[in-house]
Amino acid sequence: MRDVTFTESDLEAIKHERYYHPDPQVQWKMEVLWLKHNGLTHEEIAPLAAVSRRSVQRYLTEFLEGGLDAIRRNRNPGKTLAAHSESLEAYFQQHPPRSLKEARVDVLCVTLCA
Repeated sequence: MRDVTFTESDLEAIKHERYYHPDPQVQWKMEVLWLKHNGLTHEEIAPLAAVSRRSVQRYLTEFLEGGLDAIRRNRNPGKTLAAHSESLEAYFQQHPPRSLKEARVDVLCVTLCA
């Protein structure tokens, strides 16, 4: 098990961003850090954060090597909907979906056809 220490400012950021960061992947990573701070083992953290034990290790390595900036870095920029937010908003204002299933199909179409 790795010894990881967090500054007070790190803990405040982790506490907030595990719920409010716009990227869900970053939220998962922040959750792993929060659970680590609270003394859980890697085996305990993995199921609670819904990630593999290897992901727990990888996230901790990212933090140790680059701090919170490394945790926040989006390694898959093509997989985020943020780049399509304006076109999605405009589309849904003109074509409100009648169901969640219809909205999912519309999101795929708008992002893949853009």
